[in-house]
Order: sequence, then structure tokens, then C-alpha cells
Amino acid sequence: MSPSQGAAEGSAGKPERPGPGVSSTIQREAEARPGSFPACAAGQLGVSSAGAGAPDGEGKVYGTFRVANVSDRVCIVEGSGIVGFEARGAADPARISVIRHTSGDGGSGLPDPSQEFSRLALKPNASYEVKFVWVPSETCPTTPTTPPPTVTPPTEPPTTPPTTDTPTNGTGTPDPSEGTGSGGSGTDPGTGPDTGSGAAPQLLHEDGPADGSVLVSHVAEPGGPSASATVPNACAGTIYRTGVLAGS
Repeated sequence: MSPSQGAAEGSAGKPERPGPGVSSTIQREAEARPGSFPACAAGQLGVSSAGAGAPDGEGKVYGTFRVANVSDRVCIVEGSGIVGFEARGAADPARISVIRHTSGDGGSGLPDPSQEFSRLALKPNASYEVKFVWVPSETCPTTPTTPPPTVTPPTEPPTTPPTTDTPTNGTGTPDPSEGTGSGGSGTDPGTGPDTGSGAAPQLLHEDGPADGSVLVSHVAEPGGPSASATVPNACAGTIYRTGVLAGS
């Protein structure tokens, strides 16, 4: 299954400020002379880290993608890339969406949009971040319980056949209506339950959420690199994402 892509985010009205690892002098020069530093090429950027934390009390899961300048020269980050997802297992892609974080939306806990950068000058080894939060809209479906099988207790054959008188029909000859064959009693070992294991097979499954997860991905502009983080026990909800933030 191919990942579902969110929208690319550009420099929609955000202020230009010094970024992490960048002096205000370099940032001012980048602002005063836009052509003084080139835009970051795909080969100049590398994934520094990516991951998601544990769910909080509301089931929200926060994650961070960190992208670094792996080249030996300053370059300009002009977009925050694309955030997408891949639904796995019981997750329903039709009930998952990616939304840009705005003040007062369901992505509370993310940095305020006023902290984002529209155009960021990155020195070598400096990094920026794109954060997200998974907000579930409902839990994963419940796995139905499989009832235990009905097992008939095995019948143990007698160790010593009982001694009985041969019935007669009153004339001293055996009564042909009574069986006189040599077949033993008990359960046929070829068709009865296996008594050697001492227990019937365990087929009962516990009630619980079906296995579903969401793989959240980020592709830095322009065209790379790509990183991903997995949100477990997730089947339906919204992914709120930020723009470019200062790397910590």
C-alpha cells in the first residue's frame, strides 16, 4: 500500500528569523540578499532523527522529524516538506487525514504556528524540526471472541473384560441376536480425541482491539530525504503537523 500524502507547506506569511545554529548576521544577509545563499538541495539534507512517543491520557501521540544540513555550506530551507501516512492492519485510510496545525485546533500541545519559520538559513550540521500529533477519533475495532471447542471426555477401555455368561435362547444354544464378536469396547483410537497430550487445543482468543497502526512519514523539500515514525494501536484519526521549527 502506497503512503497517502499530505499537502506540502511553503512560506505562507511566516516571519523570517534566525534559525538554530545560524547567526543573526547570516540570517539578515539571507533576507537582504535572497540570492546570497542557495536553496537547500536534496543532497544537502539528511534525517537526523525521527520518532513518536507514548500515548498520553487522551490517546494523543506526539512525534518529531529532525532534518539536518549535512553539507559544508549554508543553505536556505524554503519549505517544510510533505507529511503523509500509511495505514496498516485494521487502520482505515478513509478515516485518517493530515491537517496543517493552526492556533486553537485539535493539535493542542504542538508549538504555536507563530514559532514556525518561512525561510530558514541553515549552517552545516544545524537542523530544523517538523512536529506532529496523532489525535484518534475512535479506537480500533474489537476482535470477536472464538468460543472454546466442545470436547467429549474420552472413554477409557476396561483393563480386564468382564466375565459374562453366554445368553441362550432357552435351548442351550447361543442366542444369535446377541453379539459374540471380538471387538473391544471404548473409543476408536483412530477417530477419538487425542488423550496423549493431556489437554484439548486452546482456541480461545481474548477480547481486545484489532491490530492496527499508522506509519507517519515526512519528505523534506526538495524531494528528500524521507523519514517515518509508527503510531501503534491507531485505526482512525487526524494527524496535525507543523511547519519548520527551530531544532533543539
